[in-house]
Amino acid sequence: MSLYLNNPVVVHAIEYATKAHNGTYRKYHPDKVPYIVHPWRVLIAFHEYLERYCEGHGLGTTVESLCCVAVLHDVVEDCGVSIEQIDQEFGSTVATGVKWLTKISKDQPALPRKDRVAMDIRHFQQAPWYIQAIKLLDRIDNLRDTANAPHSWLLRYIYESELLLEALGNDNTMLLVRLQNEINTAKRRIP
Repeated sequence: MSLYLNNPVVVHAIEYATKAHNGTYRKYHPDKVPYIVHPWRVLIAFHEYLERYCEGHGLGTTVESLCCVAVLHDVVEDCGVSIEQIDQEFGSTVATGVKWLTKISKDQPALPRKDRVAMDIRHFQQAPWYIQAIKLLDRIDNLRDTANAPHSWLLRYIYESELLLEALGNDNTMLLVRLQNEINTAKRRIP
């Protein structure tokens, strides 16, 4: 395991996310898989992406902070943790990253879904490339866990994934190809 993943702050973020997601499970996975497996996979995939493809690409922040963001990416949206709590626990860099990855439409549930999706995609388009990379890896991992998803939900999720793919088409080429492959795989699961 890389030095970054052994960093005490990253280990603390993993423990924090594990506690926040305790008792929750992946919704459409064929087995009863604890939810924390998803943020952990996103963290590992992001870390591998940085090591393999991003040498010399200006991050503008530390790899340790980004690893924390990757594993904490769902705690605000899904666990009732606030951005302020993330800021107090991990600092403003991590809190800002998690905020970028939190759907801004979360606070506007009365809007039609298509409007919320468009709002969130516009938000993600403005994010730094490394935040977009985490978002793409999140979507890739989510698509992999859709074996038991109702077809109507999966069709909508595929469509929204295609919108995200189109919107984030500037950087992260390798991840865009991987997302397209996962979309194609998910499409084959629909009769």
